[in-house]
Amino acid sequence: MRDLPAASYDIVIVDSTDSYSPSSATGPGLVLFHQEFYQAVSNVLTSDGIMAAQTQSAWSYAHILNRIRSNIAATFPHTQVYTATVPTYLLSFWTWTLASQAEINPANIATDRIANINDGLRYLTPQLMSSCFHLPKFMHEQS
Repeated sequence: MRDLPAASYDIVIVDSTDSYSPSSATGPGLVLFHQEFYQAVSNVLTSDGIMAAQTQSAWSYAHILNRIRSNIAATFPHTQVYTATVPTYLLSFWTWTLASQAEINPANIATDRIANINDGLRYLTPQLMSSCFHLPKFMHEQS
């Protein structure tokens, strides 16, 4: 990220390895969850660019999710966590975080685009996409 030109991307998707092993705060992907990495991402984004990053399970790793969210929020003034069930993941209920220098409004998600590609989709619907941003009560209590 550090070698990329400033303000050169509209979106950065961070589908990284897990940030920590369950037994310790170490692991090969740890640097991808530090504030310095998020600052490097911010530097390559345009002024209204957005980052989407996987940010762990909300069930078993809430403390890690909160630490990641804190690191992201230290760099990006606007963040939005969203969730989905991923049946192939051990803990199934997973989170991602959107981050931007510009305001993020989930109501502006182009759900009509999802409806237009409905043929071939077996899981995603416009309603399901919108519901991803409605967090369960326990996640609000953890923040």
